[in-house]
Formats: sequence, structure tokens, C-alpha cells
Amino acid sequence: MARSLRHIFLALLLGAGGIVLAQDAFHYSEVAEQQFAHAVSMFEEEKYNEAVQLFDSLSHQKPIHQRTTAAQLMEAKSLFQLKQYNRSVALLDSLLETYPYTSYAGDIHYTLGENYTMLQRYQNASRSFIKAMEATNDSILDRHIQKSFILLADQRLDAVFLNQLRLQATHEDVGDLLTLKTAEKDLRDGHTAHARALIDERLKLPHHSTYGKFLAALLSKENEPAGFKIGVVLPLMTRSSGNGVAALAKEMLDGMNFAAGEYASAAHAAARVTLDVRDTERDSVLAVRAVQELSASKDVVCIVGPLFSNLVSACASIVNREHVPLISPTATTNGLAASGRYVFQMHPDFATRGTIMARYAIREMGYRTLAILSSTEPIGASVAESFSGEAQRLGARVIAMETFPRNANDIREQCMSIRRSALDAYPTISFAKLSRTDFDKLLKAGVNRRRIDSLVAVGGSIPATKLLGPQGVRIADSLRIKLSSPATESENLNVPVTSIDAIFVAIDDAEEIGVIGSQLNYFNIKAQFLGNNEWYDPTQLDAQKQYVNGVVFASDTYIDEHDPHYLSFVQSFRSTGGKQPTKYTLIGYDVLKLILSQAGGGQSSREVMTDALSKIREFKGLHSSITLSGGRVNSTMHMMKYSNGEVRKIGESTRND
Repeated sequence: MARSLRHIFLALLLGAGGIVLAQDAFHYSEVAEQQFAHAVSMFEEEKYNEAVQLFDSLSHQKPIHQRTTAAQLMEAKSLFQLKQYNRSVALLDSLLETYPYTSYAGDIHYTLGENYTMLQRYQNASRSFIKAMEATNDSILDRHIQKSFILLADQRLDAVFLNQLRLQATHEDVGDLLTLKTAEKDLRDGHTAHARALIDERLKLPHHSTYGKFLAALLSKENEPAGFKIGVVLPLMTRSSGNGVAALAKEMLDGMNFAAGEYASAAHAAARVTLDVRDTERDSVLAVRAVQELSASKDVVCIVGPLFSNLVSACASIVNREHVPLISPTATTNGLAASGRYVFQMHPDFATRGTIMARYAIREMGYRTLAILSSTEPIGASVAESFSGEAQRLGARVIAMETFPRNANDIREQCMSIRRSALDAYPTISFAKLSRTDFDKLLKAGVNRRRIDSLVAVGGSIPATKLLGPQGVRIADSLRIKLSSPATESENLNVPVTSIDAIFVAIDDAEEIGVIGSQLNYFNIKAQFLGNNEWYDPTQLDAQKQYVNGVVFASDTYIDEHDPHYLSFVQSFRSTGGKQPTKYTLIGYDVLKLILSQAGGGQSSREVMTDALSKIREFKGLHSSITLSGGRVNSTMHMMKYSNGEVRKIGESTRND
């Protein structure tokens, strides 16, 4: 239960807002009043075990006093916070049986509803919420009860059960609310005639309830041009305590709502677009159920979400069976889109990320001799494997492929192995004690004087093939220039390894940047650093600048804060919501803009949408370019370079080039 909501209930229990005491006859006890205040403070401090004991003692004190029922109710609320739902239900039932006319009845039924919801006894929960609405006279509490019931009705109750509740309603507002929810479900399921009949019948009644205008608006909408729905499946966690996941899901939904609003207000919008939002609570059962319900609704042409790869995997068979396209904004596990033609991934999967980086390194940067160092964790290992495969397919030579475990602080063995592999692969010419005669021979062979001087200055060595070309070993022999022993030089850390063009370092966590950068530098491996998406951490890069300056890496997100389109979006978003958009706001905005760009006049079907999404190439979003053609996984990434304290974009690369 949210902290602000707890304060509302405590205010009610403490007598604020005109609440009547729970008993007509009671013994007033100053001691009980003080004990109750202490117990309430324990509850507010989230010390629920202590609160339970104090409230229980108060509720059993004799004679009955002014805090008897309030203490029992608060004990039940404390048990709810401790997730002891069955005990809380039993206590509340006993309270209603003992004091059936208590003025706390609305709050008691509401708390019962919350307990039943957590116990997944949704029909019991809905009946409790209805009783709470019918019993309470407090407008603030009533709004919270209605909110809980509406969420439950939207996600857990079908039209048949809602209609049964509607027929049993005794309160005008409750009857209208149940009619509204039943009609919405009927319309979603295609039972338009029944929905219209329910609304017409209700509107003829001689009363004006809170929900009357919503019934009229719903009927009016049905007379508008046909529209379509986009299902949204996110971990909003409305029934759980807020956390980072819930925050980013809300930010993403803000972006989607903004895009939907833009579409609705556009002059060319020929149809209504509705977001049907479902909360998964990061629960695979809830995610599957939400996707099943959305897939069963024929006017849902596309589903956005879930966010996490395991939930996408759990839902893939459903959307493939029901032929409804599902696009996950953030899932990155390999093979999800390969499960069927209706699954899309807006962010590149791990295999795609490695492939894209390899193509850029070889085709754009011209590197031919590579080494790979990667984490053994899934992200780094998967990206490194695909990088290696693509690099070799394109004709590059991968001379070493080393791994390190999670939280590694010492990668001495891996660095030495890379040194040995590099030096073994190419016989080298040492410049540590280069004679004047050999100096002149190299000049006559066409080697640039500046290059020779720089190698002599550092006492370095270089593969003969790198200095003299593909036939470097033969040329060195013909010039009678001695080639150094690789085995000897690999152990001498004063000899820099210069035979590797670039080393691809695939990490799982930006915290690994410091270990990798410093130790590769210590072991004198002189190569261009290449990285994966996890390198995009300006704080870590700045901290390790002396080691990793110049690193090039691929990123799935880049926000150009000077782009006119971005600046216009920020201005509009802030003017409507008063908030600064985040990365996840932009992701939500981009995914919905992508879908709506393929919706035409709004008459899109599931098959038309699926075909359209499958052909997307370089859709320009605010956070990324999106290419879904060639496998339904985004195959375009930003190429980034960190240089002298600044991360800047140097290009884009796609797997489909």
C-alpha cells in the first residue's frame, strides 16, 4: 500500500473528515488513546510486526473503548503489509461479524478487496470493492476504491461476471460503473449490439451519476469512424511498492501516450487509436494472461511489450498462434524473433550487436587482424561469439579469443595469452638495437623514415608483414634483417604488441572497464579498443580515460540533444506534462510512432501491420534508427567514440548492409 494512501486511511481512523466513532456506547480510555497513537507510529514507520502486536493488544482490552474497532482494522492492515493475507481476511471478517454497523465498513471491505486481489481471488475482491463503494461516505476513500476496482475489472474480470455484478448493484453510481465496464468488455469482444443496449437502458434511468457522462461518451465514440487498439504490456507494478522497473515502465508509457496524442490531433488522423494498457507486475503468469486477452480482442492490431526477454519468450507462441504482431521495445536475447513471424525486437539482440560491430571494424575502419577479450557472462559471451564469426566470414584474422569471469580483478593470464598469440602469429623485426645498416636497408625497401624513427624511439617491434607488406618475411630474409623470436619477446613487457589492429572487449558491466583498460595497458598491448553497448558509461570512461581514450563501441541508443526534432519534442512534451523526457520516454515514443507510421488511415489489420513492420528500414526515431527487415530484429546501431572526455557519434552500422 502506497505511503500516501496509508496516510489517508490513518486520517480517517483518527477521526479526520467527520468520521463517526465505531460504537454507540464505549468506555473512553486515555491510556488506549496513547497506546493507539504509538501503534500508529509503528505502522507509519513500517514496523509492521510491532504494530500487529500493539493493535492486537488494544483490540482485546476490556471494556470496549473508543479504539477497539480501529485497532482491529489497523491490525488487519498491518498483516496485509506483512503479506499475511489469509490472517488479515479472517480478522476483517470477524470485525464485520462483531460490528456489522461500524462506520469503518467501507475501509474494511476495501482492505478485504486488496487482500483477495493478492490472493488472486478476483471475484471475491470485486464483490468486496463494490460493498466498499456502497458503504463509504468519504469521497477520498471512494476514489481509491473505484480505482482499485477499475484496474481489477480491466485486467481480471470478463463481461459475463461483470454483468452479473451489474444486475445485483443497489447503488446508482456503482450500477453505472458496472454497466460501463461491462459495455467496454462487450465492445472489446465484438458484442456491439449488447453493449449499446446496456448503455441505452442505463441512460434512460432518471438519475445523473458520476459515470453517466462516461456511458454517453462511450456510446458517442461507437458512432465515430472505426479505430483500432494497440495493446501495451508493461511492469507498471501498480499493486506493488514502486521501484526502478516501475519508474522506467511509466516513463515509457508516457512516451507512448504522447505519440498517441500526436496521432489523434493530426489533421490526417482518420481513425481513433486506443492504448489498451495491462500491468504485468513482472509476473510471467500475468504477462501471458494479458497477451492472451489482448490477442482475443479482435480490434487489437498490435501489442507493445513485454519488456523482458523471458516474458517475450513466454508469450511468443500465443501471438504466433493468434497472428497478432508483438514488438518488444527492449528485449535483447537471441532467437526471440526467430520463434515466428509475429515477434519483433526493437533493440538488436546480442548476436546482431556483435555482427554489426565486426562489420564496422572491418569494412569502415579497415582492421584485418583482431583479438577478442570477453566476459563469460551471457551478454559478453554472446556478443563476442557473433563478432568472431562475422569477422572471420569477412576475411579478417582473429588471432586470440580470451575470456574472464564475473568480478575478475586479475586478467594476467588472458593478457599474456594475447601477447603470445600476437607474436607467434607474425615474426617481428625488433627496433630495440637496430643497426645503421639495417636502418638503411629498410629505407631502401620503402619504409617511411618517420615510422622507423618512432619504433626506434620506443624500442618496439613490429611484424615483418605489417612493416613490409604481405611478403614481409621473405623481404626481410632477402635483406638479411634478423627476425626476432616471438617466444622471447612475449615475456618481455617492454616490447609492445603492435601486430593486432584492434581488440574487441565485450563486457557485461561498465565496472569492468577499469580492470580491462589498465591491465591491457600494463601488458603493453597496443591496439585500437572496440567495445559493446555496455561501454556506454561516460562516468566510467572518464575515470579510465588514460587507458581507454579513443575506444569505439556500438550503442542501441543515442540522443542527439542538438537535433531540431528532439528539441521540438522536448518542448512539446514538457508543455503538456511538465516533465523532462528520459531515455525510456523516447523509447516508448519511438515504438508507438513506428507502429502508427504503418497504420495508414487507421484501418490496419494484424496481417497488414505484420507485413509493414517486417519491411521497416532505417526508421528514424529519437533514440535510435530502426531496421526490422531481414529478421524482425533491429539491425541498426549507433557507432560511438570516446575521445578526450567526450562521447560522440561517428556513424551508424547495420547488419543488412
